[in-house]
Amino acid sequence: MMGLFRFTNTVFRDRHHHPRIINFASTTSLLVIATTFIISSRDFSFISAYSLSSFGGSSGSRTSGSSSSIHMQSTSASAAETAAAKNGPKLFAYQHILPPLLVDDTSSSASSSSSYDYSQSIPCLYTNNIASASQWVDEHILNCNMNSKSKNSDGKKDEEEDLVEPIILGWDMESSPNLPWRETTNDSYLGPATLQLSTVTNTLVFQIAQDKYGPLCITTGGLPKFMNAILENTNIIKTGVAIDDDFIELYRWVMAIQQQQDNGRLVQGILGVTIPKSKQLARSPWSRVPLTTEEITYAARDAWAAAAIMHKLNNSKDDETNNNQFSPQAIINKLNEPRHRQSSINDISYKQAKRKNLKLEYKELKEYNNNKRNQRQSGNYIMSSNEENTTEEVDKENELREDILWNEMKQLAPISPIEYDISSLNLFIE
Repeated sequence: MMGLFRFTNTVFRDRHHHPRIINFASTTSLLVIATTFIISSRDFSFISAYSLSSFGGSSGSRTSGSSSSIHMQSTSASAAETAAAKNGPKLFAYQHILPPLLVDDTSSSASSSSSYDYSQSIPCLYTNNIASASQWVDEHILNCNMNSKSKNSDGKKDEEEDLVEPIILGWDMESSPNLPWRETTNDSYLGPATLQLSTVTNTLVFQIAQDKYGPLCITTGGLPKFMNAILENTNIIKTGVAIDDDFIELYRWVMAIQQQQDNGRLVQGILGVTIPKSKQLARSPWSRVPLTTEEITYAARDAWAAAAIMHKLNNSKDDETNNNQFSPQAIINKLNEPRHRQSSINDISYKQAKRKNLKLEYKELKEYNNNKRNQRQSGNYIMSSNEENTTEEVDKENELREDILWNEMKQLAPISPIEYDISSLNLFIE
C-alpha cells in the first residue's frame, strides 16, 4: 500500500462550481488529494535484483568548462563500467544550483508568519548514474530520519525516539512528447525520460531514458534498488501534481506505453513565490542528453514545489482548531483509512484506459444524437414513413447506448479524492 498526495490544478475552486462549499469567499481554498494506490515493486518489472557495484565506484568532482554553475563528477572506470560503456550511455553526474525564485508580494502567503524562505536557491543533482542517484536517495530520503538515538540519564535509549517520522518526497516526471513539427530520427526516444525527486532543501533529476539508448532499464538490466525502497516504503509520502498520472504512465511505460498540469498557482498561493513556466520547456525533448540548465531547473522545481508545499502546510496550524492536519503522520493515518483505499495500479491503469475509450465514443454519440434532435425540432428533416420508423428505432438505440456509456464511465471512475478546506490557514488563490 502506498500513499500518494496529489495536488491538482483545480484545487482552488469557486463556490459556484462546488455545491458543498458555502459561506466561502470568491476565492476558495479547497485542497484535493488522491487516495492510495495498492502498489508494490512487483508492478514495476524494471525493478530487478541489481548490484550497485556494477555501475558504482567512487566519484570525484571537477568544474566543467561552461559558465553555468554546473560541475561534473567523474566516475572511476571500473571493469564493469568499462564494459557497460561500450553498450550503454556515458555516465554523468552534474551538481547544479537552482536559481532563486521571485517573491510574490501580492500572495496571501507573503503576509504569513512562516520563517522559511521558499525563494532561496537549492542544490540539484542531475545524473544518469544509478550509483550517484542511489547515494542521493540514501542521503536525503532513506537515511534522513535515522538520526542517532539520544540516551536518557540512565544511559538507555528513549523508546519514543524509536518512532520513525514519515518522510515527504516530491515526485515528478517529464516525457519526450511526439510533436508533429519536431524532427525525429531512429535514435530519438519518446516517452518518460526523467524522474525528479525532491525534498524542500535538495532535489534530484534522474535521467531514466535518453536518445540513442532508450530506457535505462534496457541498458543496465533494471532500475536500482532505491526505487524498490521508495515504492514499497509506506512511510514515504510521495507528493506531486498529477502524481497518480505519473505512476500510471511509468507503469505503462514499464509494461511496454503521457499528461501535464500546471502547479504555478499552487506555488504562488501557498509559498508566495513564482516558478517560471514555459510551454517551450515543457515540450522539450527530455531524452536528449545532456539537458540544458533551463530544462534541469524546470524539471527539478516541479518536484521541489510538491515537497515545499507540504513543508509549508505541515508548518501551518489551523486557526480554528490549532491542529495540524497536514503533518506527515496525520496524512499517513488518513490515507490508511479503509474507505480511502484504491484498487491496484494495474486495475487503475486498465480502468483509466477503458474509460478514455468510452469517453471518446460517448462524446461522438452524444454529438450525433444532439444533431438529430435539433434537426427534428427544426422541421428541416423530411423523410418517408418507413424511413421515419427505421430512424426512430436507430435513435432509440443510440440514446440507449449513450445512457449505457455514461453508466459504464461512472463505474470506471476512480474513488473520490480526499478534500481539505485550507481557508482557515489563511491561504488563498486569486
